[in-house]
Amino acid sequence: MEQVWDPVKRHVSNTIWKTLDDMEAAITEVLRAFREHAERVWSFLGDRWLIRNAV
Repeated sequence: MEQVWDPVKRHVSNTIWKTLDDMEAAITEVLRAFREHAERVWSFLGDRWLIRNAV
């Protein structure tokens, strides 16, 4: 989870957001890349032990 959360933190930290909606939009923008390119998420699993054990 940290590997997914770190890009979000880098994108939204140290920013003064006018509204929570603006901040939510920025978070959604970062997370969209993970949704649209699932291989990025799978690459975080290293040797894929989780995938092997999920079946």
